[in-house]
Amino acid sequence: MARNASRVSKHDSAGCIRIPIKEHLCIVNRIRQNSMKTKRLTTGADDIKEAGGIIRDGGLVAFPTETVYGLGANALDALAVRSVYAAKGRPSDNPMIVHIAMAEELEPLVLNGRESISLDALKLIGNLWPGPLTMVFPKSAIVPDTVTGGLDTVAIRMPSNETARALILAANRPIAAPSANLSGKPSPTTADDVLEDMDGRIDAVIMGEQCDVGIESTVVDMTGEVPVILRPGIITKEWMEAILGKEVRYHQSLLERPETELDPEEIIGNEDATRNAAGEDATRNAAGENTADAAGNSGSSEADTAGNSGSSAAD
Repeated sequence: MARNASRVSKHDSAGCIRIPIKEHLCIVNRIRQNSMKTKRLTTGADDIKEAGGIIRDGGLVAFPTETVYGLGANALDALAVRSVYAAKGRPSDNPMIVHIAMAEELEPLVLNGRESISLDALKLIGNLWPGPLTMVFPKSAIVPDTVTGGLDTVAIRMPSNETARALILAANRPIAAPSANLSGKPSPTTADDVLEDMDGRIDAVIMGEQCDVGIESTVVDMTGEVPVILRPGIITKEWMEAILGKEVRYHQSLLERPETELDPEEIIGNEDATRNAAGEDATRNAAGENTADAAGNSGSSEADTAGNSGSSAAD
């Protein structure tokens, strides 16, 4: 009850995060001012440096990952993240996936740091990062509610794509990124795909390589004793079980309807889907409630999440 009550103060009656009028107008005006001015940047060092500066200054940059193209913003800047929602036409209660470049960047984003990162999570990190695996953890105070859709967890991954990691390092910030498409449209795997939806709506696109995987990352909730898959991806249940030497479960919502019918954004933002099937009440008390994707519905077709699957976050 306390958690639900706290959400009332953050959301309107439709379940979306309230945005102050001044900030809303700032976002709208920013998109209008940038209309038809989206920069095409290369993967060269100078352009990556420029893209990192755009992120630090609160701008939006589309960039390649190994899964799909992400639409990135400074994950620690609430206003920048709100601009992502505006550019995509995405509901503001859908969490995003936060992208990092190095394992050391994980602890500051997680509640109580190392204490909340389980041995299972460390095993997956050691074997599957960098790569198309998003993990959900209790979020620390530095992660804005706009990134997590008001949930108490955050979806995080370390992409294996070199351009993506170079951008994160150049920005010197974790990057929140759903897939770089209008909400409801297919996730983009090339820069040209991105421009079809985002030209004139964002600051820049890194004209990088085609994405290798072509589908969003696997999202797994690590807030309970048993890892729970919130969004299926190229990293399979069997693969993780072989690494951990224990059972990994699918969330019940994935067993109720075919994967082809699942909306990645819906998955990450679905609170029910974020609860650990292995012990909802115990996990809620211990971890602040499984929130999944944090990443958000998994970012839905969004990349990276973060959501029930996590994601959306881009990838």
